[in-house]
Amino acid sequence: PSEQATIFGREVNVGFASAQAPARKTKYVIEKDRSPDTVVGFRKLLIANFGSLFSAWRRSLDLDSNGVVSQKDFSEACRKLGVTSTKTLWKELDPAGRGQIAFKELDPKTAHEMELLQQALRTNFAHSREGWQLTFDKSKQQRCDRQAFINGCKELNLPLDPKDFFKRLSPDPCRLFLVFEDLWVDLNPNLFKTASSADVKSVLKREGRSHNTGG
Repeated sequence: PSEQATIFGREVNVGFASAQAPARKTKYVIEKDRSPDTVVGFRKLLIANFGSLFSAWRRSLDLDSNGVVSQKDFSEACRKLGVTSTKTLWKELDPAGRGQIAFKELDPKTAHEMELLQQALRTNFAHSREGWQLTFDKSKQQRCDRQAFINGCKELNLPLDPKDFFKRLSPDPCRLFLVFEDLWVDLNPNLFKTASSADVKSVLKREGRSHNTGG
C-alpha cells in the first residue's frame, strides 16, 4: 500500500514498509534539488530519498558500516544519486582535508544523540541488541512504535526530545515504527529467541547488583 505525500512542493507515492522489510527504498523525483551544490541542499536530497540523514548514511554512504566515509565512497554515492557537485560538497564536509568524514559531519545532532543512546545501552546491558529488546521491544514484536520508543528513551533518562529523535532515525516519514536493523547491523537475528545468561547479567548490572550465573 502507498499514499500521496508532499515533499518540497511535489507529490510522491510513499510506500509503507513492514517489520520484515524495514528499509525498502522509495525513489523521490525532485528535479530542482537533484544536483545540489551546498551541504544544506544535499541534506534535503538525502532526506527525500532515504527518509532521514541517519538512514541515508547507513544505506547510501557508509555501506560497509565502519563509521567513516572516504572521498571515493562519497563520490560513488553522489554518482548514484545523480549529484554532480561532488568536490564542492566534499570540501564543505571535510574542510580540514582529512580524506574521510564521520556521520557527525553530516548530522551533528543525530550523531550526538545516537552516541547518548549507545552509551546508555552499554551501561545497562550486555550489548545493544539486548538493550533494544528489553527497553524498546518489550512486547517482543520485533518492532518499536513511536510511543514505545519515547517511553524507552525516558526509561534510559536520555537528555533529548524522543519524538524528534524518532523522526530523525526513521527510514520512512510515513512509517510509525522502528526495528533494530534501522539503527544497527544485525549480525545475529536469532540471538534472542531464548533467554541467556547474558540477559540475567545485564539486568542485574542495571539494578546495580552482581550474581554468579555460571557462565
